[in-house]
Amino acid sequence: MAVQRAEREDPGLNLKTLNALERWVGPVGVFLTVIVLVVAIYAYFFGRSEAFSQETFFVTSGARPMVILEFEDDKLIAAPFDAECKSLTGTFVILPTSKTISIHEELIGPLDPAPCSPSA
Repeated sequence: MAVQRAEREDPGLNLKTLNALERWVGPVGVFLTVIVLVVAIYAYFFGRSEAFSQETFFVTSGARPMVILEFEDDKLIAAPFDAECKSLTGTFVILPTSKTISIHEELIGPLDPAPCSPSA
């Protein structure tokens, strides 16, 4: 009983897309594309780990302090936080820099984006 050739052969990797890319940009282009993808993935995960481990933040002064999460051109993105459980407690707020806002740098520790559960 003869076994069909297609059943015996390992299909291996399907390299149609890679072969088409190589024909379009050449081997150097494929190499550069792979390098750009590796660098982008590395930068994403490095930035993500930095965000999760940041301990020092700028905090607004006032009755309800808010942590500054991002400085944009003419505005600040902030959120109220609970200093005891180190978590964000409300929605994000956009503060215009056109009015005077008093901020100071404070060691808070890594912030948890989820609000902490009430203690019993």
